[in-house]
Amino acid sequence: MKKKLLSLLLAGLMLFSLPVYASTADLKGDLEKNEESQDEVQEKLDANNASMEELKAEIDKLDGQIKKAENEIADIENNINKTQKELDAIVVELEKAIAQKEEQKKTLDERLRVMYMYSDTSPLEILFSAQNFSDLISKVDMIKTIAEYDQDLFAKLEAIENEIAKKKEEIEVKKNNLLGMKKKAEDQRGSLNTIKAERNNYMSELQANANKLESELRELEAQSNSIEAEIKAILAQRAAEEAAKRAAEQAQNNTGGGSSGGSTQPSSQPTTNGAYRWPVPGHSSISSPYGSRIHPVLGTRSFHTGIDIPTGRRAGVNAVAVGDGVVIKSVHSGSYGNYVIVDMGTDKNGNNISALYAHLAQRYVGAGTRVSAGQAIGEVGTTGRSTGIHLHFEIRVNGSHTNPLNYVR
Repeated sequence: MKKKLLSLLLAGLMLFSLPVYASTADLKGDLEKNEESQDEVQEKLDANNASMEELKAEIDKLDGQIKKAENEIADIENNINKTQKELDAIVVELEKAIAQKEEQKKTLDERLRVMYMYSDTSPLEILFSAQNFSDLISKVDMIKTIAEYDQDLFAKLEAIENEIAKKKEEIEVKKNNLLGMKKKAEDQRGSLNTIKAERNNYMSELQANANKLESELRELEAQSNSIEAEIKAILAQRAAEEAAKRAAEQAQNNTGGGSSGGSTQPSSQPTTNGAYRWPVPGHSSISSPYGSRIHPVLGTRSFHTGIDIPTGRRAGVNAVAVGDGVVIKSVHSGSYGNYVIVDMGTDKNGNNISALYAHLAQRYVGAGTRVSAGQAIGEVGTTGRSTGIHLHFEIRVNGSHTNPLNYVR
């Protein structure tokens, strides 16, 4: 009776020690229902992210046009100021010419008045009135001087009138030029305002995309923290299961009972040597390394928890298990897309090592599957928060991310 009771107890312990992979299987249906809508959202996000560089290039182009327009406006305004000064100087010269004309006109009017008063006396009469030869010479010089004065007076008046006409013509030309330059400046300002408005629209769109990316970064960080917590919980549960299994086996051994058998519980993973194979055979480049980085658009500092391995935009490339292990998670999420976590046991220091493969186009393995090094576990893709076909690969030590390049080669 005691042995039968112990066998039942052992069977119960073994039952409870089975992993909780069934819970993820139960959720698989709900997750798959969300995949279609998530993929639609992802397509929009990919288009948004892909247009970020185009928006930046367009903004840079508009900035160049704005600078050019501002320089042209500055040149026009300098010409306007110069032309205005020239116009002001011509107006002053015109005013002086008009004043000279008025002065010459007064002199001419006075001369005409004198000529009118002495119009009865002709030059011959003046000459014949000379008393002697010396007086004759003096009168001849006087008549000559008066004639030259009259001629010079009329010439000066004519020159002043021509100058006034020229100044007035110059003023009209300068005024027209000034009006033309002002009109051009107004047109340039209108174009500048249009360019600035267009630039502001692009900036608003860029900022909206940047905010979306910022949200995605935060979501990825939250997903990473969640994965870390899940791995630690699974490890803790596994440790408890192993302890319960050992206790049950020890209890059975103490009573002299045989092996219980029939358990599907995966055995503990062998201790690793810390060196694993490359996760994407034939594709060794890294587009984004592990560690802190400055976001190219946001300008904010973020931490990349793994390495990104691109496939040159090629689809159909497989990601492989870097070492022997057991799949502890195979699901779809909004951030990591399709991702798989493989528990690869402990290293020589007793630390648990697990590998994470994210953004997979397809997952070939489910939770609880035992995999061998080099076995294909999924197709490299661009699901989740991704902007191109690549594998996001992480190595986690006791659930916490670390530099994968210290483990894979």
